Amino acid sequence: MILAVFILTIAVFSSYSLIQQTLIGTSLNQSKLVAYYFAQQELENIKNVRDTNWLQGSAWNQNISSISWTPLNFSDGSQSIFQKSITVSEISSDCLEIEVVIKWSERGREQSVEVINQLYNWYE
Repeated sequence: MILAVFILTIAVFSSYSLIQQTLIGTSLNQSKLVAYYFAQQELENIKNVRDTNWLQGSAWNQNISSISWTPLNFSDGSQSIFQKSITVSEISSDCLEIEVVIKWSERGREQSVEVINQLYNWYE
């Protein structure tokens, strides 16, 4: 009887631990997905600046610059746990390298995702 109770107790605690680890993993994956969406949105905003420069007849890379850590907001205006950093490096006169890093703190640990893209002056 004691052995059966012991085995049942181990099984219950093992299942609880497995469920807990699954929920933690799911939460982290959800945050990573949101961070990648934010990074993609920042890249699209930079492409929009380039395209607007073309339409206005300005230099294609005008107003495209690096940004230090700033908080990000959701589309409804509420503040998120995410912060962004954008680094712009000139590779050539017709190419910029854009590095977007999104960071946040979750479960007491710093998390981050990084997206690098090259932006070209293909119009001219």
